[in-house]
Amino acid sequence: MSIKGIASLADLMEDLPAAGAQEVALFLIDPDPHQPRTSFDELRLDTLAASVAAQGVIEPLIVSLHPETPGRYLLVAGERRWRAAGMAGLTTVAVVIRELTAEQRLAVQLIENIDREALSILEESSAVVRLIEFGRKPKDVAGMLGKTQAWVSLRRKIADHRSGLEHFVAEDRTRDAETLAMLVDLEKIDRQAFSDMHQVERITRRGARGPGPGEAAQARAPGLGQGSGQDPGGLGARAHRAAGPAATPGRGAHGTPGGPGAPAGPRDC
Repeated sequence: MSIKGIASLADLMEDLPAAGAQEVALFLIDPDPHQPRTSFDELRLDTLAASVAAQGVIEPLIVSLHPETPGRYLLVAGERRWRAAGMAGLTTVAVVIRELTAEQRLAVQLIENIDREALSILEESSAVVRLIEFGRKPKDVAGMLGKTQAWVSLRRKIADHRSGLEHFVAEDRTRDAETLAMLVDLEKIDRQAFSDMHQVERITRRGARGPGPGEAAQARAPGLGQGSGQDPGGLGARAHRAAGPAATPGRGAHGTPGGPGAPAGPRDC
């Protein structure tokens, strides 16, 4: 079965009667250890389990015959529903059996989680790289996922520099793919400015671009260096840029003095 061109999980599911949904014992289904999603919200799982206990699993899971253990099934899509069914005390669950390669399983899992916005940007990026490692070109991966080649390239860049970006995602400084990619570039051209980003509570795309030429010159100007007591290295300016544009104190709209209540500039993200 080819999944080239699938834009959503619904394309794979087709019509349930035609797809041949059947009941399978829950204990015979194993989660895929290689699926891109690595964390599950316990509170949302509890809520889903309560719903499953009341109504059952409405949408069938997608499974494949286990490639290593005869008589068992490998979960392809629906791990939250599978977990919730176990928590709700169900012994069987409806499944659709699909014969998929390891590459196809990963693509389906990535599509499902992207559709449901269930992956972190780092999980998403790692999964994209794994698809490329199957020997696919970025443009082929883009076609499989129904995304642009630029979308794939951006996530590949993030995955290649994951260790330097994990802090920003874990601390919720930013989860925007373009901002993270800009931080990668910033580290290459200005390591001090990149280091300063760790002190910024919320990083915008504008801030991740780093200090402009004027700010860089100010940081190098005599009297603003170490021991001057005047913002060594221009950290204040960089932190201000990283946090995003705001109204200039003491000036109103159109640059006029005063201006109480002058509107702040738009944020980039």
